[in-house]
Amino acid sequence: MVILQLDERGLRIYPDADAAAQDIEAIDIEGSLRFAYDDSGCKLEVEWLERNRRSKVGPITGVLNGRYRLVRSSIREPLVLADLISAAPYFEPSEQTSEMLALADELRQRYPSC
Repeated sequence: MVILQLDERGLRIYPDADAAAQDIEAIDIEGSLRFAYDDSGCKLEVEWLERNRRSKVGPITGVLNGRYRLVRSSIREPLVLADLISAAPYFEPSEQTSEMLALADELRQRYPSC
């Protein structure tokens, strides 16, 4: 499962990194991604397969979407993820709310702080 936040207060939940990449355009990831984690608290990073391209035709400028994927990094922050889940005002899809709150509790139990 992938938990991420764009330039909005809620968290988006996806079954996996591929589903997230299919749903969120590269231009939105480039400018709006605040964080992404898998459900174990491993931070995910953007790996660019093809960068977004800016173009200009006369007075009109635009951006052509690139391609990316989300990959696991070496950073593991399960308690940070638990806090982010607990602080989120909403989840998309909303049907995931109880599962997300249970995940936050599970992460805190599995990785107690010092």
